[in-house]
Amino acid sequence: MSEEIKNVLIAGVSEWIFLYESYMKLSNRSKASGNLGPFVLDALNQYPQFTVSVLSRKGSKSTFPSHITVHHVAESYDEEELLPTLKGQDAVISLIRPGQQKEIKSLIDACVKAGVKRFIPGEFGSNSVPEAVREAVPWLQNKLNLVNHLKTKESDGLTWTSVVCGAFFDWGLTSNFLAFSLPTRTAVIYDTGTCHSRMTTLSTIGLAVAHLLRPPHYAASSNRYIFISSFSVTQNEILASLEKATGETWTKKHRSTAETRKSALQRAKDGDPNAVEENLTACHYSEIEGMDYEDEELWNERLGLPVEDVDEVVARVIKEESAKA
Repeated sequence: MSEEIKNVLIAGVSEWIFLYESYMKLSNRSKASGNLGPFVLDALNQYPQFTVSVLSRKGSKSTFPSHITVHHVAESYDEEELLPTLKGQDAVISLIRPGQQKEIKSLIDACVKAGVKRFIPGEFGSNSVPEAVREAVPWLQNKLNLVNHLKTKESDGLTWTSVVCGAFFDWGLTSNFLAFSLPTRTAVIYDTGTCHSRMTTLSTIGLAVAHLLRPPHYAASSNRYIFISSFSVTQNEILASLEKATGETWTKKHRSTAETRKSALQRAKDGDPNAVEENLTACHYSEIEGMDYEDEELWNERLGLPVEDVDEVVARVIKEESAKA
């Protein structure tokens, strides 16, 4: 396998807010704060070897740096329409929401026809492989379905790499996904607050993606899952960092993960989009086998990712949020 990756196309860079299509129905979240795309784009732009372009939906009002070529495609991601853009691309990074199964599979199939070497799906986030995790978070089946589809294309020459990184830490703080409300200085502590959870900052995820397309990691990461994490941290530890950074004592509320998950799953079946997020948050703070991918080898050191400190990241987030106020 040639290790030369030059032309990289990012699909859905302005769309990918979180893991589930239903999450997009929420109106009280900042798209800018949750969007992984700019961090992937910034990381790739650090390396002159990459010629980066973007695949964007027709009608999208998103803007990009002047040196980035933007290819527009219909929302259906029609295979034949995609082919001219995909020809000559070495790698495609999909940031299309995993709930859009039909569109992503069409993109994958077009990549095969166009001779693309590597496909990185929107696996970012929780580990979707363990059955116990998918039972707790049924929506993760979408991600596993896409990887299984990619596996059927290996014999056609398309390789893949899936990146598992746990919760987005800095985004999780600002969006209240991690159950900490920065504006009200309120924390919802699940159970005892002592369950460890692997989390990763957006910039580190972006850097990992860029490094995975460079030698020697490109060959070593072929057709496999890659696990990364900025740190493994408990809610109590996050709260201590937040109180240190803000110089304030936060109000604490307590909830049961078991009761929250049961209620959220039922409400999700009834069509409540907020329940999707609520269930996943509770699962991150639950002792679910495989959720924390504690038995998997982390690629942080291998990829040369920065060593991060919870206190330092929390202090940075608080400073940035204070500047916006």
